[in-house]
This record gives sequence, structure tokens and C-alpha cells, in this order.
Amino acid sequence: MTITGTTDLGDGLLAVTVNHDPTTVATDAPIGSLINQYGTRNWFMKLDNGSTTNVQIWAEVGLETAFEPNGFPNHTDSVVTWTDGTKTLSIAPAVTSFDVWVRGTKFTKSSTESVVGDGTDFTIAEGLWYFYYDSSGDLVASQTLWDLSQVAPVFMISWDATNSKAIRELEERHFLPMDHETHTNLHLTRGTQFITGLLPGNILADQSGALDTHAQLSITNGQILDENILFDIIDGSPQDLAIPAQLPVLYKTGAGGLWRADTANDFPVKRFGASRLAYNQFTGGAWQQTEAGNNNFICAHLFGMPDVKNPVATIQGEEEYGNISAARAGAEVELLALRTAGLPSAEWIPIATLIYQTSNGYGNTVKARIRTNDLGDDFVDWRGSGISPAVGQGPQGPAGVVPTYTTVVAAEAASASDNDLCYVVETETFYRYESSGAAYIDDNLYVLSTGDGGDTRWIGVSGQYTQGNISFQGQAYTPTFTLTDGVTITPNWNNGSIQSVVLGGNRTMANPSNKKDGATYILRIIQDAVTGSRTLTWGTDYKWPGGTAPTLSTATDAEDVVSIFCDGTNLYCSFLGDFS
Repeated sequence: MTITGTTDLGDGLLAVTVNHDPTTVATDAPIGSLINQYGTRNWFMKLDNGSTTNVQIWAEVGLETAFEPNGFPNHTDSVVTWTDGTKTLSIAPAVTSFDVWVRGTKFTKSSTESVVGDGTDFTIAEGLWYFYYDSSGDLVASQTLWDLSQVAPVFMISWDATNSKAIRELEERHFLPMDHETHTNLHLTRGTQFITGLLPGNILADQSGALDTHAQLSITNGQILDENILFDIIDGSPQDLAIPAQLPVLYKTGAGGLWRADTANDFPVKRFGASRLAYNQFTGGAWQQTEAGNNNFICAHLFGMPDVKNPVATIQGEEEYGNISAARAGAEVELLALRTAGLPSAEWIPIATLIYQTSNGYGNTVKARIRTNDLGDDFVDWRGSGISPAVGQGPQGPAGVVPTYTTVVAAEAASASDNDLCYVVETETFYRYESSGAAYIDDNLYVLSTGDGGDTRWIGVSGQYTQGNISFQGQAYTPTFTLTDGVTITPNWNNGSIQSVVLGGNRTMANPSNKKDGATYILRIIQDAVTGSRTLTWGTDYKWPGGTAPTLSTATDAEDVVSIFCDGTNLYCSFLGDFS
């Protein structure tokens, strides 16, 4: 027999784990000791020192024992390091030794222990890796999420296989005496919590964009709580949080949504090459970097986490906004819909959302400036909100919460009942099914019909759908969509009924797509700020009074407006020029 672990119960009694049938041995432990058969939850109590073949000397206790404790007495006795170059996780005594408890057994470690991911101990691959001590006291690396009742967690990384680096390195040495059921409950229901500090500051919002400081910020020192690890976030230890705060930007790439991180620099945003700011767009079934349109807006979302190198980071925004009103509305909700699958989101807390405007006319390094939100504040403050990315992981996160479909057609073909929810990747939108034609009121959801032959019914925020007339109490409006300037400009009215473009040269305004009978549209045409006198050649669908297209205003920054009525084929246009 081999005893694989012992716990002193006091009064000379032991709780021991054995690697064979405990009912066949009578002399390996004192009377009254608890005996566990290794690898099972079967516990027995020794009653006397009778014959080793007499199974009556054992009585099965039948406990669902807690197998406690699991974890570390402190962080001061041990030092954990991850090394990208050698793909190695090491834990070493800070002085002479450290203790770790697993399933009620204490293991004392007096030398450095490591697991190497070059094939020596494991072969590292893309994604999350969990490092822990198992019930034998061995250091293990795995991509299978640990069972907190069976192991003592040590560390976690998110591995970027393309660039051979860890983009997240998270402390996981949880303290005694928290039992595993409490640990699991806190992890699943609360995640990491905000305690104090982490205030964005030194923000110069709504400035000209001429200086780098118009796009930078600082973060104050603070604390977060990961279950029972109180994690201090302090400037310079090791991340620089004074202005300009050095925050890495995290984003997704490709069809698999693989996570990547840019090396931290003076700005918490990501540029499209050397041009304007980019946002993280999901299009054509894959994630990519998309340059925001000239003068458009994106969001940057700041998070805190128990990362040993960069505890404050930015997650790149996933939407583009054509005007400040839309951006301010988006800043209040975009964070709640972030697609965070593939990252240890239960370990994070949201700090703030910032609005950035990007323009060719801004003279600073990133061609961007920070804008105030709808309350006039420099950022949307999420600290202390209680929001955890672990609870609702955005439209991809509802996996397990609501069904997710790639297209509207697939969603409409699925079996559903009235009021069921689903999410469609194609439109990046939540839907609610309904089969009746009666009017109803709904908030923040679109509607798919289960009983109208597959037609999609669209409903606006706090609006009302009916098969008859629609009346509004308040405003009905559409945000301005910014067209991409080029030799040929082609409006797509599905992007919005009001569209705007800044002309960078003599252009052709091509016939638009998605025209609707009875629709009205507006085109806002702006001369550039440098040259002016740009001209437009109009497509054949545009019809003008007297058959003659107008001459655009010529001054730099001059603005003209074309109002359009559509019969489904032709666009009947009227022109108003030189707004100032």
C-alpha cells in the first residue's frame, strides 16, 4: 500500500489517502482514522485493529467531504513567473520553501518547480492555459478549465500562438481557508470586483486634436478583488499608469476570433496602419481591423484585471459611429455587448468607456481626440457598477443563454415560440419571435416572425409595431452615415437615409443601392478644408428640375444639401447650397 496524502486530525488521528481498497488493510493507520480510496469520494473509518482480511473492521462514512483546504497560505513565500521565450511557468520559494494545500493535503516545496511548453511537459497551443497543483502535489498545465474541488490554481495565461507570446498573465494563487464551493460560486456569479481607485484622469476632452495629450489619459492607483485575492494596481509596479498611461489594446482577428494584443504605447487606441483610428469589425464571418471614416467616432473600453504585468488594458471598440450623438448613445451600451469569448472574462472588471473622434485634420500622432459623453463627462464610469463580463458575454456570449444563428434566414427557419430570443451574427442583432399581427411595445429588440412566411419585422428602441399606422411621441430620426470618399462614391441607403461625404477631389456620385419606393433621402456634400472647388458628376438615377444638375459651392469647407424623393427607381432631387 502507498499513502499518497495525510492530514493530521489531532489526538494522534489521521485522514489518509491510499491507492488500493481501504477495506483490506487494518494496520496502516490509528483507530478512528478516516481513510479515502484514492481517486474516489469513498471514505471509511477505522474501528479496531482486527485481521487485515476482516472487512468488518471498516465502516463506510459515506461523506461528500469538502476535501479542504485548497490553495496557498500567502503570496510572500513563493514567486510565480511566466517566460514567453522558453514557454515556461515556474514557481519558486521566495526564501527556503513554500506550502500549497490540495484536497486537504499539505505539500511543502523547497525548490523551483516548472512546466515547459516546448514539448517537454506539454505542447503549448493557441488559447487559455491553466496551471495548478493536482492532488498528487504535481504542477500541471492544461487547457481544460480546472475543477476547484480537485486542484490548487496557480496561474493562467492567454497564449497568442502566431506571435509566441502570452497576452494575459493572471495571478491565481488563492488563499486559505476559502472552500472550493464558495470559490466556484464567487467565480461564476460575481467574478472580479472593483474595490477602490482606478480613476481615469488628465483627460483633455473636446480639444482640437492638435496635441497628443488630446488623446491620452492617466489611471490612478487602485484595488480589485478576485474572489479572495486583493490585487493592488500601482503605477510603475510594473505598468506605467501616469500620463500617458501605457495600456495594451486587445482585439480579435479572423474567423475564429483569436485574441491579440498590441504592445502598450502612449495611446489606449489602435490605428489603421499609419492612418486614422480603427475599430474591431465582424464582417463576412470574420473579425478584422476597419478604418473609421473621416471625422467618425469609435469607443475604447478600459478594464482592470489581476494581470501581473498589465493589470489595466483596453478592449478595442466593435462599432463605428457617424456622429457624436450616436457615439454617446453607443458608449452607454457597447461594452455590454462586447464579444469576449476566448478570454478569462470572469477575472476582469470594467473601468471606463471613452469616446474617440478620428479625423485627417487632427495633427497629433493618432489623428484623434477624446470627446465628452452625453452628460458632459470625460468618460462613462463603470467602476462599482457591478457589471461583470462573466455574466453576459455579448452577442457571442449568449451561447448557452439564447440560440445564435449566422443569418436572418437561418434564424427564421429555426423552431421557435412566441417571445423566444435569439441572436443573428449577420446583422449583429438580438431578435424576439412573434407570430401575431397585433400591435405591441418592445424595448431594444428587433422582431422575427414565426407566422408570416419568413418576413422580418423590424422594431425600434421603445417603438411600436403595427400593421396599420405608426405614431411617435417624441422624435423619429436616423444618424448621419459618413460615405467613404473616392473616385466613385456609391450610397447604400441601408446604411441610413441621411448620408454625408467630404470631397477630396472631382468625383462621380454613382447610382445608389437599396432604393425604396416612397422613401426620402438627404445627401450632405462638403468641400475639403484645403482646396475646395471639387465637382460631382451624377449618376442617371438622379433627376433634377429642368434636367440640369446644380453646380456645387466652391469655397473650402462649403456645405451643400440635396433632398431626394424616391419612387423606387428614380431619385427626384432638390438642391440647397452654400450653408454657413
